Amino acid sequence: MKKVTEALLTLVLLVQGSAALAQGPPVCKGWRKGDPHCGKAAPPKQESTGSSGSGPIIGTPPVQKHLTYDLSLKRIGEGDVIEFTPIQIDWTLSVGAVGLVGPEPTPVDVDVCPAADAPPPNNTACGHVGQAAPGRTYHGRMTVPAPPAGEGSPLRMVVLTSVTKPEDFGQKTPVGEGSVPIVDVAARYDVAITGFDVLTTRSTFTDTIWISLSGLIKAVPPHPSDNEDACKTVGFTTWCIFNQNFGDAGDGMHTVKDVRVGPYDLVPERETDLRFVFYLDNHDHNPAQEIFVAVANGFSKAGMIILSGYGAASGNPGAGNFATQLDDAMEKMHSGMAASCDGPVAKDVVIVPNTTTVATLSQFTLDALTRGGGVFATTAPEIYREIDGDLRCDRRGGAYKVDYAVTRTSWRDWGFRPQY
Repeated sequence: MKKVTEALLTLVLLVQGSAALAQGPPVCKGWRKGDPHCGKAAPPKQESTGSSGSGPIIGTPPVQKHLTYDLSLKRIGEGDVIEFTPIQIDWTLSVGAVGLVGPEPTPVDVDVCPAADAPPPNNTACGHVGQAAPGRTYHGRMTVPAPPAGEGSPLRMVVLTSVTKPEDFGQKTPVGEGSVPIVDVAARYDVAITGFDVLTTRSTFTDTIWISLSGLIKAVPPHPSDNEDACKTVGFTTWCIFNQNFGDAGDGMHTVKDVRVGPYDLVPERETDLRFVFYLDNHDHNPAQEIFVAVANGFSKAGMIILSGYGAASGNPGAGNFATQLDDAMEKMHSGMAASCDGPVAKDVVIVPNTTTVATLSQFTLDALTRGGGVFATTAPEIYREIDGDLRCDRRGGAYKVDYAVTRTSWRDWGFRPQY
């Protein structure tokens, strides 16, 4: 009987202990330090707001009432555009109000402006809405600069209100924005021979230099410039220059002016590349007109055929092979000359990629090379050597280096530094 009583007593104590643990530690009045049976009361259980935290949080101040601005844009027109050239935009601005406490927001004046714009006095006249009120929708049409070049390049516009602090001196702050893709935006380029360095002349003392330059865009489908008769295309004869006189040149550096072809419009990552061929020739004077025209036509056609089919980069050790057709075209001109030292002094094909590939890193594309300052200027890596067999010519042979520049004529500094 005694064992049964002890077992029942033990069971009661276990039940009481479990209930005490479930309720938390007891609160003892006047408990003594170190008493193992007394402690602080368990903290009150807090309500969960859910895993997303979307429920009300105690202590968070309610949202003050304020105006909201929803701006939508639509381009007027279709097709490619050149970066930073004017385009027309229709805009729609819907004004609302949100918030729980505070006074009702009052109407304010707002402006709808491009995020990137030319500095005064050539900046865009922004669309203005006087006393824009909640619950109202406003419309407007304006002419703004196209965004920087790119496939589906977005045009960003902002809603601005005046800063109320007196020390801000009439500055405006953005309170809303909208964007719209402008299909494809192209950058416009031209190519120029900017100089050459004569290490040694082909002739005994000085060479008389004539410069030819042609360029084309490689793309799928083919660009109009990628044609053997492109140099005769009406309106685009500036894609080719033939036999432009520079004058006499001895050893040393020489600056070239006005040997330039273009324009060439390329959308980054769409057209494959921009390529050009240059040919510097030494001869005394122009031949008869009929010979000149025949040579010009043959040379230009040969140059475009070479460019279209060329697949290597500038400075290829086999560069001399590609120019055989050009040499053949010029031979008729040289045969009419008396000087035996006549002939080419520098010739090459240059290809500047417009797309990012495994072999072409993005920092070396046409867009990347010209985005920072609008010009990619460099010296071709090759030293162009031409040795004449005539003993009266310089026995060292001609040795030239050539400078060229690809200029992004559509580039604008402000276009890459949006104000908002």
